[in-house]
Amino acid sequence: MKIGLFLSPLLPYSVQNYVENLASRLEELGVQLIKILPTDALPSDLDIYWDPGTGRPGPQRRLLETAGPLVVTFHGAANLALPIRDCFGPGIRNTVRGLRSQRSTLREWHVFSNRCFHTIAVSDYARQEAAHCLGLDSNKIVSVYHGVDIPSFQLRCDGMADSAPFFLHVSQYQPVKNIHAIISAYKQLTLPNKPDLLIVAPGFPNSDMPVGVNLTVETLSQEELAKMYSAASAFVFPSLRETFGMPILEAMASGCPVISSNSTGCAEVAGDAALLVDPRSITDIAGAMHRLTEDASLRADLRERGLARARQFTWQRSAEEHLKVFEKALRENTRK
Repeated sequence: MKIGLFLSPLLPYSVQNYVENLASRLEELGVQLIKILPTDALPSDLDIYWDPGTGRPGPQRRLLETAGPLVVTFHGAANLALPIRDCFGPGIRNTVRGLRSQRSTLREWHVFSNRCFHTIAVSDYARQEAAHCLGLDSNKIVSVYHGVDIPSFQLRCDGMADSAPFFLHVSQYQPVKNIHAIISAYKQLTLPNKPDLLIVAPGFPNSDMPVGVNLTVETLSQEELAKMYSAASAFVFPSLRETFGMPILEAMASGCPVISSNSTGCAEVAGDAALLVDPRSITDIAGAMHRLTEDASLRADLRERGLARARQFTWQRSAEEHLKVFEKALRENTRK
């Protein structure tokens, strides 16, 4: 099978990671991937055309120039699923930016309303979001989870392994990541030996941190993050909304107990292997942080549950499920 892989130079890191991990495994399954950049001519001898980076604003319009079957991967449309304040932040400027973003996303997806295509959603929650927010045909949406490369997240750093206990949060900053609530919850903790809170959040706009909170805004390598996950007492990730939530799996694969949200893709990915909280309740978040600090047996239980949960998500399985979607799209196109 020969697949045209539409790539954009502006793909976020999470999507780049998704594409890179799938590409190598799809090729092992016999798929020939032809990368297509925005300025490239479109090959005419392809079986499938695939845009792996869709969400907002929408699929690449060059897909409309093709005659073959289309497959797009839907990573989410937070700008439509959440209140503007939660997605873009408070203030008039952010409200205007949010409204423009909503219009742009609806317009770009509407362009494809008369074009038949199959959609891969990164979770059941993402599948529901695509159908509800964009009006996509739910019968043409298939949920396929990401994987996690467990060996690469089972690294320990001699310098951090024996460090003092600390909470960890990792994200590419957006208001939806709920970092301000994490900091507020941390400030509520009244433990005698309260662990520090380390926040790794490139793009976070506020450097004025309370005592005990350490902020890193540098983009760290996967190896550096793996060492932090492995050394942390708990990973705190009560996001307001995720279609998947890759850091949850990365922390679990590293043997780090996880606190996450009881809704959206966070709850779906975490399953019963994390402490799930109401992300809009600072009291809930603080309570979970307190429990994990005080209860060693709970930390050990979540560590084992997390490792077992992470092993269920493999890139090999994800690639095989992607291939099934491609084959189905090809079969249906052949019958026309």
